[in-house]
Amino acid sequence: MEQRHLLSPGTSGRPDLSDDDIARLLVAGLGRRDRSDMATSRRLSTSDSAHAEDSRSPSPLVPAAVLVPLVRHADGITILLTQRTGHLANHAGQISFPGGRIEDQDADAAAAALRECEEEIGLDRRRVKILGRLDDYVTITGFQVIPLVG
Repeated sequence: MEQRHLLSPGTSGRPDLSDDDIARLLVAGLGRRDRSDMATSRRLSTSDSAHAEDSRSPSPLVPAAVLVPLVRHADGITILLTQRTGHLANHAGQISFPGGRIEDQDADAAAAALRECEEEIGLDRRRVKILGRLDDYVTITGFQVIPLVG
């Protein structure tokens, strides 16, 4: 699999960005034209295709959280991805961020993402600093996913 850096040093010559740099980028977000075309996305999701009935999310949405794990290397930052097990009921075999359903015992989305990350890939939650979050994402299977960057 090809490995490329998500956040490159650009012309600054710095090997990576600081936690504060990344947090500022997350708060600033993307400009309107850098985001996907939401009108097109809505049209596609409500089309009259044969699969339109099957593609609707069940109600209510199931809250979930994932960690977008940024891994520091000497020459930059990469993102860690996982592949879901093939026998799961939802999203089997998909490439994903570690995470899952928010359980009653989780204090918040960050606690859920860190717990799931520890369970799935053995990453000690004390080694992760949450830097910010991305926009929520609703899956076709009815999960409202909160992506946290750390």
